[in-house]
Amino acid sequence: MYRKSKKPMSNALLGSILMIIHALSMSIVYITGKQLGKVISGDQIAFLYKFGVLICTIPLVLKGGITKVLQTKKIKLHLIRAVFSLLATICFYRGLLRVPALDATAITFIEPIIGLLVGVIYFKESISTLKVILVGFCMVGVLFIFKPGFDFNRYYFFLIGALVFWAMNNLAIKILGKTEKTITTLFYVSLFSTIFALPIAMRHSWSGFQIGYMKHVVIMTISHMIHMICFFRALKVADMSAVMPFDYTRLFFTGVLAYTFLGEVPNQLSIIGYIFIACSGICLIIYETRKKTSVNPRH
Repeated sequence: MYRKSKKPMSNALLGSILMIIHALSMSIVYITGKQLGKVISGDQIAFLYKFGVLICTIPLVLKGGITKVLQTKKIKLHLIRAVFSLLATICFYRGLLRVPALDATAITFIEPIIGLLVGVIYFKESISTLKVILVGFCMVGVLFIFKPGFDFNRYYFFLIGALVFWAMNNLAIKILGKTEKTITTLFYVSLFSTIFALPIAMRHSWSGFQIGYMKHVVIMTISHMIHMICFFRALKVADMSAVMPFDYTRLFFTGVLAYTFLGEVPNQLSIIGYIFIACSGICLIIYETRKKTSVNPRH
């Protein structure tokens, strides 16, 4: 009895720690991006971000065998996914540079809500009364952050656009994941995104970008790789309902880092919005996990 109960507890603990590391890594990506935004545009940051990830994938490609990794019959879908991924990144950084970092972080948590709405509208999936209520609470939180009629900032729409493109990107990932290796999808999205981003980035002046800022690019890239490893590892070792709530520690980490390095302090309306989004998001995670468990009970 004791041995059977000990392993799930250790897995849940490991998964929670990994998810917290993921959250911290993403917060570092956001704050580093805002610091780079002092000298270059969001389009240029998106290019450097994608290029840095591409460089990191090259050793993995060499390790896995160039021929095996590059082999694919879905090159068109890889291209489409790269477009969605790049558009999402460009929209996100254009928004991030013009709104408080903590606001941008909070808005990223409505991505599951957008995915839910896409499922209902395009795939005719059913939606329960509880889901409708949770979506409503989430939208109320967004309104508190947007503050329409008070201190409205149109750049929030870039963040919403980023979430829409990420939802499309995730759909492409699901399709590719059925036949493609993970490293294959990662390499192609990084390669094509970098190629597509280059001419967009070159439209802007690089005069303010000095060699010393490369450390920010390195930090962003390493943090992104840590985020990917920890996030997917956490979901692999423990149940989603046990680890996903810890993703909301991104709000704490981003808040601390934004105050420390950027001097940003959230206002009261935004804090209320964060609470609405976090509570509705965590409830939705628990609800969906329990629903899947009831449909596919473990034996």
